[in-house]
Amino acid sequence: MNIKIVNNKYMKGLSLVELLIVVAIISILMSLISPSLNRVQELARMAACCANQNNLGRSMGQYQAENADSFWPCVMINRKNGIKTFFWGTDTNPVQRESSPFLKYTSAENLLCPSFRWGDYVPQGNVKEPTTSYGYNAWCLDPGSYLWNFDKPMLRGIQIPNTSELFVFADSAMAWMPYSKMILQNSTHLEPPIGPFVTQPTTHFRHLNRSCAVFADGHSATYGVEQGGQIIDNTYNLGFIGKTNKPHYDIK
Repeated sequence: MNIKIVNNKYMKGLSLVELLIVVAIISILMSLISPSLNRVQELARMAACCANQNNLGRSMGQYQAENADSFWPCVMINRKNGIKTFFWGTDTNPVQRESSPFLKYTSAENLLCPSFRWGDYVPQGNVKEPTTSYGYNAWCLDPGSYLWNFDKPMLRGIQIPNTSELFVFADSAMAWMPYSKMILQNSTHLEPPIGPFVTQPTTHFRHLNRSCAVFADGHSATYGVEQGGQIIDNTYNLGFIGKTNKPHYDIK
């Protein structure tokens, strides 16, 4: 069998200059497309985060139905061994999630936001594994553990005048400088704009400058900064949704 080679001027290879031009054009197109792709990916992560918090809202209803309409403790302390049990489990290695009253009603994975990835922050406390990406509104719902005065009762759902506006969980993180170097940590607490301690913003606007939250009526939604609120830490997008505690952080 004879193979005939056709000499076609249109089949010649690209010159080096032409190849560089093609690479440059592709690079420009990718730089134009990349922000749109990043936005689409973040929107997908935000939707997954809201789905997590919807699950937390359903678990909240189940917990309250079996616990006299009460919210769960943010933290409990074993007086004998000093072990702290948060709503996400014990502050130990490994974390004992079965010790959490709240996690009996939900999966620990529902407490993890896909936009707040393990390795991007330093975990709080002594743990060496992911625990929570969401801060609990203990200031309002469990003031006893927030103020380390465990005689204070936890709030009950019937005491909330507008359940569709009060946060239970929201995207949270905290930035501080323990050893002359700023670090980003997850935050168990969702701090209010006005409280007894130094203002420490923990509401995390990690989803395209929005924060996901689940409310006392069980629904979830995303919020940006409202009138009077502000981003205090522009490096990590930390701030407060509003200027005052009411209606999102407190009922008073």
